[in-house]
Amino acid sequence: MQLFRRAFAGEQDAWGYVIDIFQPLIDSWLRRVRSSRLDFIDDDDLTAVAHDALLKLCDSANRLPELTTGDDLSRLLAYLKRCAIREVQTLFRRRNRSREISYITDDTPDGAHFLDAETRITLYQRLREVLSEDELFVIEHLFFKGYKPQDIIHYFPERFVNVDHIYQIRQNALRRLRNDPVIRDLFFPQEPSSDHRDPPIDSPPDRRQKPRGPDSLKVEMDQEQKEPGLMGTPCTLDEQILLDYAAGRLSAEQRLLVEANPDCVAQAQRLAAEIAAIEASLYRLQCPDVDTLHAYYYRELEATQHLIVHRHVEDCRFCQEELALLRVMDETPLIEPSPFERVRQVVEAILQPALALQLRGQALIYAAPEVLLTLTVRRTKQGVPQWTVIGELKMPDGAPADQPIEQVVASITDSQTITAEIDEEGVFVIRDLPPGTYRLTVYTPDKEIVIRSLQIGND
Repeated sequence: MQLFRRAFAGEQDAWGYVIDIFQPLIDSWLRRVRSSRLDFIDDDDLTAVAHDALLKLCDSANRLPELTTGDDLSRLLAYLKRCAIREVQTLFRRRNRSREISYITDDTPDGAHFLDAETRITLYQRLREVLSEDELFVIEHLFFKGYKPQDIIHYFPERFVNVDHIYQIRQNALRRLRNDPVIRDLFFPQEPSSDHRDPPIDSPPDRRQKPRGPDSLKVEMDQEQKEPGLMGTPCTLDEQILLDYAAGRLSAEQRLLVEANPDCVAQAQRLAAEIAAIEASLYRLQCPDVDTLHAYYYRELEATQHLIVHRHVEDCRFCQEELALLRVMDETPLIEPSPFERVRQVVEAILQPALALQLRGQALIYAAPEVLLTLTVRRTKQGVPQWTVIGELKMPDGAPADQPIEQVVASITDSQTITAEIDEEGVFVIRDLPPGTYRLTVYTPDKEIVIRSLQIGND
């Protein structure tokens, strides 16, 4: 604790020692999460999360002096683990957002959770005013609740035809939001007039360009092949084609058509950036923020707020997945015990002379509950008299034991111990034992099999 007090007081050397000592501990907590989601945390993340968790702990030390009161390190480590959990939640939201949303990248600014409460309410009210019933339904389930398109089809087959139908409704909704003046004022307040905006989706056909299907693309491709180049030519492709290009949904032939005109590529990039900004703000719009969900898990919210969050979590796959990861990490022990500090059943192995077979050297068979321990004791030929013990565990019927050997230790006193070598087959070897009476302990995941008195070289 004194080391932490010095670090919190600003001693850089002390902070260096804290990082060296406790970063591996934080890594052990994170690896539990990593084992459940291999695509979620990489090696760089381990270092960054540990660093941020320690910084958060430092920031909290001044307002929570009880963390360093007394010499109970477990209280401080428990808080450090909560800091690490919170950083994992933040990382999860950022990574999940990039994976779930078509146009969003890691560089896209966070949306909904940087909007104040009033703006979020305004945004949702505008969604209800601008979108059709099906569009609002799809946006809510994709962006607010974490449903996949195939999940929507599975749970609501009477409402939607197929995944492509869901995708088309989603695209129409995003285009409608992008062209809505109120939405644009929320997300693009610095832009000048609305003269660059695309025609509203509901505009009559004679006021906007018709969508171009594969046939019209083929015609335009044929026309372009006759032209020397398209540099400086304004893009005339439909907005839907440009959005499909940005989302990677066009065929190779269609992509070539877009990329043949620099203005089309530039417009596609602009469209994608604007849609990404809207998607970023729709993503988890109604989810509680990291701190609220964190407090919900630890049951630190007052009753009414806890109930509100609980009802949201029941139908939000984003929050359910985040809570599952939080639970994995929270259930990790503060300090992982070594394999030999776990609670095991201690059983005594009893010599069974009638079962012993005369092998080269001295063969001994010890019986313990549900297992036999076979030992072969051989004298070392060279030098002073020393002995080698070779052993293995078997089931009573001679089959391999159902649990692996983790460690084998021979000891004369508590301070004089020799550890065995164990091969891939579970056979252990203890070398260079001088004559004497030994206590032999074989550790398996749930047992300590003990031979209390093993005579070596006292024939």
